[in-house]
Amino acid sequence: MEIRSKLQKVSIIMPMRNAATTVVNALRSVEKQNYPLNEVIVIDDGSTDNSNELVSNFARKSDLPITIITREKNGGIGSSFNIGVKKAKSGFVILMHSDCVLQTREEVRKLMAPFEKDS
Repeated sequence: MEIRSKLQKVSIIMPMRNAATTVVNALRSVEKQNYPLNEVIVIDDGSTDNSNELVSNFARKSDLPITIITREKNGGIGSSFNIGVKKAKSGFVILMHSDCVLQTREEVRKLMAPFEKDS
């Protein structure tokens, strides 16, 4: 099998609610990935802490293409993921929680490897 020369476009969808203590670490781990990301969509699901402000500050300093969608009322993680998937501009989406950290720089590449090969 031959590897395609063009990498697939990937979006990461990350809902958050009151995730001030975890979301920046999650985004830092995404930022370190060695697979190019088309976009990172963060859905603020009615946070009452400063999560949204932290993500906004991170986005201004980062090269990641981050979009923040703010929901005034909590609608639940499932509906937040659905909103992110509908907004995604990529053919592939990775659903990620705001309290998760990608352990190595290779995580997205490992997930995408099967799709990079011709069938």
